[in-house]
Amino acid sequence: MITELQIDDLYIVITRINDMSCAIEKKDNRLFCSTVNNEIERRKGSVSRSTYENELTAYRAFKRFLKTEKNNLGGLTEETITLGDLTAELLAKFEKWLLSNGAIVNTSACYMRSLRSVSNRLGLDGQDLFKNVRTSPDKAAKKAMKSDDLRLFKQVELKGNGWLTLVRDIFLFSTMGIGVPFADLIGLTKKNIKGDCLIYQRKKTGRTAKIRLEKCLLDIINRYSRPDSDYLFPQLSEQRKDITDQSLLAKYNRGLARISRLAGLSKKATSYTARHTWATMALRKGGNPSAISKGLTHSSLIVTLNYLDELDDSEVFELERLVIDEIAA
Repeated sequence: MITELQIDDLYIVITRINDMSCAIEKKDNRLFCSTVNNEIERRKGSVSRSTYENELTAYRAFKRFLKTEKNNLGGLTEETITLGDLTAELLAKFEKWLLSNGAIVNTSACYMRSLRSVSNRLGLDGQDLFKNVRTSPDKAAKKAMKSDDLRLFKQVELKGNGWLTLVRDIFLFSTMGIGVPFADLIGLTKKNIKGDCLIYQRKKTGRTAKIRLEKCLLDIINRYSRPDSDYLFPQLSEQRKDITDQSLLAKYNRGLARISRLAGLSKKATSYTARHTWATMALRKGGNPSAISKGLTHSSLIVTLNYLDELDDSEVFELERLVIDEIAA
């Protein structure tokens, strides 16, 4: 629109551009589910197995979020949501949903990093979309369980609760069994027992893990093994027929959190606590970090060092005293 205005001898021409349609960015109408799934599958052969599985698991978790929370998402559904519907507020709701359903902080952060990576590859502004959620790991969440807390965890009265008793036994089996991950444990069968060892392939890395079956570990296996099932822990593993592995993990973590509260622990145990606890206790017993790394089937010693709990002041002071005694003698 052009407006002409004359004031005395001054002649003014005002040009007014109606650009409202330009100011509003065009919405990305690509369907979220099909687009994201195709992008993840496109890179399947060119990225590591863990990267592919992390992205796929995060995507599936977001789909479950859409399905279970559809009544609270303003009409967004798994079938209709587009990439243009993604907002920082929606992802913040997803993070809250993850944490309320048993995911630990580091698991949630891993999902967010994976979704951000996919979003960036699809041309979205990941920095803006993920500004309200945690995408970096919480180092504090990795700390192992202290010996005193582990003792309280073992001794707490569960009042005949079969599920919580199973959860505690699984956690202890994992902790004593060189930190066998929950994702691997639920798939263990009698065929994994070779002589006096338990041998299995890590789901996350494909590496071979080996555990010697000491009596305490055999006792736990025998407590739950059944003649009519090939699984070592059928009461746990057979739930996979009805719920996803991620939902089963969330249920397991909720059980660990409840036991932690009953034991009066200041920090709840999680599925990851078992691996960190084994690594830290092995180090405190004089274990060689390289041997610990091999036991955990890590690809490098650097990964293992991230598992090891920090030494507290009393241990540092003891090292100080030993050095002083050597020099001052």
